[in-house]
Amino acid sequence: MGEQFNRGGDDRFMILENKAEQIRKLLFGALLLAKDGWKEELLGSPEGREVMKTVEQAEEEFMDPRPTDPVSRLDRALSVINTRARAFVRLIDYLARHKQG
Repeated sequence: MGEQFNRGGDDRFMILENKAEQIRKLLFGALLLAKDGWKEELLGSPEGREVMKTVEQAEEEFMDPRPTDPVSRLDRALSVINTRARAFVRLIDYLARHKQG
């Protein structure tokens, strides 16, 4: 019974790890689209250029393929997600405050 529980726990952990991977990739795509779509607005001011720099740094965050420990992989994925989500929020905040029109 204990072995069956571990297998079930491992399966659930893999599901969580896969969800984190999907979110990480979606945030990467969202940052690329947003940066490309609002490039002119961002480059038009010093604050916008700082936001652009934050977005570019978040895009450069990557997953190190070396860790084989599932907990370490999930931890790294969540760290990348956190960095990218913060950059996206900063971008949206900047755009909302500097909305033209």
